[in-house]
Amino acid sequence: MGTDEEWRSMLAFMEQHKIVPLVDHVIDFDHYERAFSILAQSQQMGKVVLAIGREIRQAKGAKL
Repeated sequence: MGTDEEWRSMLAFMEQHKIVPLVDHVIDFDHYERAFSILAQSQQMGKVVLAIGREIRQAKGAKL
C-alpha cells in the first residue's frame, strides 16, 4: 500500500484535484446479501457501500 508519507501525498492529490470515489450502490446493512450478489455478478461500475445510519443512505447520486 505504500508508506505513510505516500498515503498522505495521495490524499492531498485527491483533495487538490477533487477526486472522489464513484459510488454505484448504497445498500442498507440489513440487505448485505444484495451487496454481495451485486459484486459477485459484476453489476457495479463503482463502489458498493453498506449503509449504517441515515446520512450515508442519503449519499448524493447513489442508487438506493
